[in-house]
Amino acid sequence: MKDVELPVAMQQVMAMQAEAIREKRARIIKAEAEFDASVKLSAAAAQIMANPAALELRRMQMISEVGAESTCSGATQTPPLPSREKALAGARHPISCVSPMVGSDSGLLPLGIEPV
Repeated sequence: MKDVELPVAMQQVMAMQAEAIREKRARIIKAEAEFDASVKLSAAAAQIMANPAALELRRMQMISEVGAESTCSGATQTPPLPSREKALAGARHPISCVSPMVGSDSGLLPLGIEPV
């Protein structure tokens, strides 16, 4: 036997099978990477819980990284604060809150105020 040709249908089936095997390997690799990442995140969370100052240091590092990566010179970026810190800041420095305005036929009114 010198030259054997496979039918086109069989070639297509073999190609589909090879593609399925490649996709399976890719999914397994991705799942293993996600598992490894979750283990490392869990360990990092445990480390931070053991030393609360580490969280503040990490937050300050994040702020400096964001500032260094900023493409706009002179731009002010405000990172989000955890809700516990927001509550503490609000308790020490109360800020007068203005109710959000809602639309009505007679114009904008503070939320909760009904037009007369």
